[in-house]
Amino acid sequence: MRFRIFSILLCFLLTITNLQAFDFDRTSLSERDLLGTARYMSMAGAFAALGGDVSAVQDNAAALGVFRRSELSLTASYGINYATVEQKKAVRHGMNLNHVSWVINFNHSNNPHGYLDNNILFQYHRLSNFRRHTFLSLPRQTTSQTDLMADLTNGLTKSSLDNTYAWDNYDIGWLSIVGSRAGLIAPTTEGGDTWNSILNYGETVDSELDEYESGYLDYYTAAWGANINHQWYIGLAVNLSNLNYTKETTYSESFENGGGYQLSSYFSAAGLGANVNVGLIYRPLSSLRFAVAYTTPTWFSVTMRNSCSLYSSVTATKVNSINDNIYNPDRYSLPMQITVGAAYQLRKWALFSLEYDLQHQARSAIRNRHFLKFGTEICLNHNWFIRAGYALKSTFNREDEHYQPDITDTRTDTEYRNLLRQHYGSIGVGFRNSAFYIDAAYQLQLTEQHLYTHYFQTAASPLRNTRHHIVLSIGWTPRRR
Repeated sequence: MRFRIFSILLCFLLTITNLQAFDFDRTSLSERDLLGTARYMSMAGAFAALGGDVSAVQDNAAALGVFRRSELSLTASYGINYATVEQKKAVRHGMNLNHVSWVINFNHSNNPHGYLDNNILFQYHRLSNFRRHTFLSLPRQTTSQTDLMADLTNGLTKSSLDNTYAWDNYDIGWLSIVGSRAGLIAPTTEGGDTWNSILNYGETVDSELDEYESGYLDYYTAAWGANINHQWYIGLAVNLSNLNYTKETTYSESFENGGGYQLSSYFSAAGLGANVNVGLIYRPLSSLRFAVAYTTPTWFSVTMRNSCSLYSSVTATKVNSINDNIYNPDRYSLPMQITVGAAYQLRKWALFSLEYDLQHQARSAIRNRHFLKFGTEICLNHNWFIRAGYALKSTFNREDEHYQPDITDTRTDTEYRNLLRQHYGSIGVGFRNSAFYIDAAYQLQLTEQHLYTHYFQTAASPLRNTRHHIVLSIGWTPRRR
């Protein structure tokens, strides 16, 4: 009966995956870090088939069914992020509380077979950190952001851009307004609706980009997991998401023949979302486990806002957006995920675990993302453990993909990234006894990207983000009565 209900629920969740999805944003909002407990991170998150760790519930709710006792735990981390572009390095760092969790175990150990354990989990979990600083300097560029301004302004007249209410006109983009009013673009004919940059043919520009990102994506989880005959583990998790993201960008150009401008842009996104995860672990042998899980898309209600300010030394003019543009809350979604995994235990001395995650955005042009994880744990003696892991993540984007703003776009931050791939390497150590545990881990994350300051930039700037995480987890396991 339980398996029949579980199957019906899984079919329902697969059906609602086809609801309307959204290509969320050209920023980092759809990125998920590999964060969790120190044990989870030290084994590169390869826990779908192993279970028994609270962070594994984000990939497979059945991981909760493996718990035999109640547990309280928390994890803190310190992260340092280096963004390197064209041999220029920018650094951001900070302390975070990765998770706090409480597992409540209802043990039915009097039953030698059948329904053995019933577990409930309440957890706070940080899924992503958006903290990053990127600095880029590009000398003698043959294309300019003013070329993009002119291209987006074609079809508009100067009188419509000079109108007091132009900022509130849904048919006019803000790059067109600031470009025209700052004297950076001009109509080809008096009163015409075709536009050109004020730069002379062949004139080069020196450009700089200085970008600060901050924010987070947090999960608040309520989950249930069960152990049936030490052979089947099932689970269901409901995740409520809290998104908070801010990006402040300063982009400037100095023209070869004199003059230039500085454009400051602000963008933020904040909202709440939810998803559901169902999972299964099958243990055909005492040493072998297999897993499969499904996570629905994360449906969000998000409010976004942006503003801008541009100073032009060409005309000694400063142009400010009259106020923040606030998008009404709307429904968006992040990709669904299918997870499969396998784990092997070599007696009591070692664990080996492999996991594959497929992320897919329904009704979207973006590509599937593949995430492969491998982790191992060696038992030195009854209490001490050492761990290591490696993970490789592909990208949603094509390597040569380009982003061109819409002519009605109010955002003026034109830079974008094409994520190529991400590598995670990790090591860790842990101590456990019957009453408590303490685990420590180090994770190195390498992210390779192509950075463009605007659509007309001809050659990508290779960008590498190097992030170091030092993680500490402590947990307490109450004694059975």
